[in-house]
Amino acid sequence: LRWILFTMVLANIASNMLGMLMPLNLLELGASVGQVGMVFTLTSVVILVLQIAGGWVSDAIGRLRAIAIGSVGGIIGFIALLLAPTWQWMIAALAIYQVPFVLVGPSFGALIAENSTEQNRGKVYGITGTIYQICGVIGPPLGGLLAGAFGFKIMLLGAAIFYTLAAGVRI
Repeated sequence: LRWILFTMVLANIASNMLGMLMPLNLLELGASVGQVGMVFTLTSVVILVLQIAGGWVSDAIGRLRAIAIGSVGGIIGFIALLLAPTWQWMIAALAIYQVPFVLVGPSFGALIAENSTEQNRGKVYGITGTIYQICGVIGPPLGGLLAGAFGFKIMLLGAAIFYTLAAGVRI
């Protein structure tokens, strides 16, 4: 559980690096403000449609396998983000990038429940939530620093490296 939590930290720093900055990246790629909103609506639909399937896959093949498959999807998603030449291509890249959220999210919650005792489950969830918030404090300024100094592609590459390290440990 500690190793999985460590990988969640790396992966969540990566996702927090780009989450708040992606609208600026889309604007830089030529999207209008309305189109930025549409991009995030469409990519949210991906999660909406696939979330139940992610939980079913987690139940069917096991938590760790679902986390590993989702992690591979995340690597593919980061590659797609790095290669997307326009904001329109970024829609497809961001849809692919949603795969880990669909598979890893439900699996990680269930894994915590299955690997903690009833007496300490609340504490484990509390610690996990706190760690996620720490990622939300580290990721955005790190992403902003990289994007501001070197551009969005380098920021995406940095996030991809964090995520790939997490995926490697998970797999």
